[in-house]
Amino acid sequence: MSYSRENLNIASLWKRIFAFIIDVGVVFVVLTLFATVAGLSEYMLGVDDLWVGVATLLVVLLWPILYFSHMHSSPKRATYGKQLMSIQIKHLDSDTLSYGRAFGRELFRFFFFSITYLFALFSGKNQTLHDMVANTVVINKPSSTSNFKPATSPEIKPPVEKPYRPVPDPIVEQPKKSSDAPEKKPMARPSKTQSDIIWIISGFTHGGEAFRLTLTQHELEMGIVIGGRKTDKTTHVVPDDTVSGQHLKLSLKADNLHLEDLGSTNGTYIDDQVIKPHRPIQVGIQSRIQVGGSEIQLSKG
Repeated sequence: MSYSRENLNIASLWKRIFAFIIDVGVVFVVLTLFATVAGLSEYMLGVDDLWVGVATLLVVLLWPILYFSHMHSSPKRATYGKQLMSIQIKHLDSDTLSYGRAFGRELFRFFFFSITYLFALFSGKNQTLHDMVANTVVINKPSSTSNFKPATSPEIKPPVEKPYRPVPDPIVEQPKKSSDAPEKKPMARPSKTQSDIIWIISGFTHGGEAFRLTLTQHELEMGIVIGGRKTDKTTHVVPDDTVSGQHLKLSLKADNLHLEDLGSTNGTYIDDQVIKPHRPIQVGIQSRIQVGGSEIQLSKG
């Protein structure tokens, strides 16, 4: 799938530079602490100079790569510098960035550092050379819609059932019965089925657009997949480019709602607390759910 600059909300090159400067400071602090410990080990414990030098060289070479790889493949998809600048990594082919791909991206940047950032000046998506190799971009982190109000569109009510009236049998002449014969009772009214119970998912997108989704209880018991665009597994779409293609799964089990983040790019928050991907949790009908930059609310019709 191709993405435009507007759809991705690409982060500016200046934000990336400031974030990188902050991350260099984080890396430098850790290296300084290690050098201090290594120096003390050499002085107080008599560790051989050669081993101290080899260990220091390995830490200096590997620590920056491991730091960036781990932070970029984490659920937040951002280093500490990127978090302070409210930007994050996005992989263009899927909603998650594996550790192996993140490590290869940083290794490529390490070897081609002198030229990789020059490519961002000529790329429409501000992609550096190591971004192009890993097929990633850096985007602005969606802001949380703090003033959330449920959608005000007219409530969809379930269809009104017409009272059941049994069809009378054809009139057939019957012999007169005695007065003490038991009176024939009408047929019982059929009970309401699961398909008649309506659930409503309503809210506002990152851009402030109200949306409303309806589904039956049977669909909820089978489990639905909510995403920002239609895929082969997405059953219900929230029209927001900050919502991943297959963002979360919602299901009803024994009258309890269960929610599972499917490894989304921008994460899922329950009452302002981020949840770990691929770990289903139980939520209440009054819980405030944030999906990317959209907030949704469940209600029963």
